[in-house]
Amino acid sequence: MKESVKYFFCAALMLLAVCACSRLGGDRVDIDRLVGTWDEYYDDPAFVMDGSVTWNILPDEIRMHVYDALSNESRDWFIGYSVEREGGKYVISLDYPEEWYYQADESFEIVRLTDREMAWQKVGTTFSRGSYSSNYLHFVTDRYWAEKYR
Repeated sequence: MKESVKYFFCAALMLLAVCACSRLGGDRVDIDRLVGTWDEYYDDPAFVMDGSVTWNILPDEIRMHVYDALSNESRDWFIGYSVEREGGKYVISLDYPEEWYYQADESFEIVRLTDREMAWQKVGTTFSRGSYSSNYLHFVTDRYWAEKYR
């Protein structure tokens, strides 16, 4: 009898461990939701964008529309990308065009991806408020706005 109770508790602990591990991030990144239109957005009063950036992620490229409110000018960029799964995490690598104005190619870990929000953290960095729009990117969809302003 003691032996069967031990097996029962061991099985219950193993099941609990498996369920806990599967919940640690499995529902935070739904990679099938990557393709779509995303607005870069930061809900922090200390960071104000002087324009807007819209990322239209297609299966084979990203079309980025940048609007600069200070100069009232817009520009469209076409960016290549690839997504790979590395150690249980999704990493998106961006292949900027040659005329890209400030950075070389970059890789970001996709740390959140739902039908409303997406967040990327530059590989090799950690989150800080001063890294918005460079090391940390946050995006929302129309569903986010509809829910926020009902």
